[in-house]
Amino acid sequence: ILRALAYLPEDRFSSAEEMRASIEACLTTRRVGTHLMTGSLDASLTGSSGDGQPRLRWKFTAEDEIRSTPLLHNDLLFIGAYDENLYALDPPTGTLRWKFATEGGICSTPAAAGDIIVFGSEDTNIYALDVARHEVRWLFQTKGRIRSSAHLTEEACYIGSDDGHLYSIDLQTGRENWRYRTWKPLRSTPVYHDQMVYVGSEDNAVYGVEATSGVMKWKYQTLREITSSPVVSDKCVFIGSMDGNLYCFDAELGWQIWKFKTGHYILGSPRVQHGLVYVGSADQAIYAVDVKSGKLAWKFQAGGQISSTPALHGDLLFFTCIDQNLYCLNARTGKLSWRFRSDGMIPGSPVVNERTVYFGATDGALYAVSID
Repeated sequence: ILRALAYLPEDRFSSAEEMRASIEACLTTRRVGTHLMTGSLDASLTGSSGDGQPRLRWKFTAEDEIRSTPLLHNDLLFIGAYDENLYALDPPTGTLRWKFATEGGICSTPAAAGDIIVFGSEDTNIYALDVARHEVRWLFQTKGRIRSSAHLTEEACYIGSDDGHLYSIDLQTGRENWRYRTWKPLRSTPVYHDQMVYVGSEDNAVYGVEATSGVMKWKYQTLREITSSPVVSDKCVFIGSMDGNLYCFDAELGWQIWKFKTGHYILGSPRVQHGLVYVGSADQAIYAVDVKSGKLAWKFQAGGQISSTPALHGDLLFFTCIDQNLYCLNARTGKLSWRFRSDGMIPGSPVVNERTVYFGATDGALYAVSID
């Protein structure tokens, strides 16, 4: 409802079909046997394959929705929230170490390099924080809200803005190296690889930009907006589009190698492992696609729209869903090991560290789920 009534047209649903899919997903409930799942924190164990049973380790509650994906760095767990704060927590206990206030909601995922944490806020600023001192190292202002997440190298920060620009910023000083203009908000997270930066834009295009100069080397136009973030593997770029396709491009020249059609929008980002590309779709399914041929290896049907990016840990694949569940699958076969239900929809992605999975939800809570 709030999205439908958003002040800016670009923040509203692009079509009645998209709004219908969102409403249907919100109304979705899951039945397991004869038990109706209604917001319990208890784990639903179905089809267990002996990979461990989930249990709630701890839960930290912020003052508003959490749509960001957590970051583990230097023995701290960082997460942004729509209460305008970035939180630093103790990973084993969920105890608050410190927090930093901005003037806008934070839905981007923090990025880290050494003693610097970089993240964007809807107050239009990009913040670089000194982790030890909990204070601003530098601040860079754009002309739009920041919903893209940063990609950091030793020298530079690459990040997009709703003002339509891809920025390269000196990581130590916060000075602009260059900016490249796309024609609509840029909410995809850029990735740097081999002197190139790859990113998607809501102008429907995927871009390959030279990292040193900011000059576009190639561009590929899809049929709909792109919020998915690219992944580079074996000289290929993989990215999803709201036209429902998962694309594979030649990283150097931008030629399409293959595309795989899902049943609805692809909002989240792919992951590559085991010779497979994993991606979720708004059609409520997660797909494993052969990295070479683009053919379906397996498909798993969840209980709602998947806007998150999967996380891989060995042979286990974790993904979150707006049906309020964290799912654990066998990454090679797609067989369900278990699911864990939270008290809110989960638009962000999970992060796995050893035997704990961390994720945030729209109930304002950050969950730590142990799978020992």
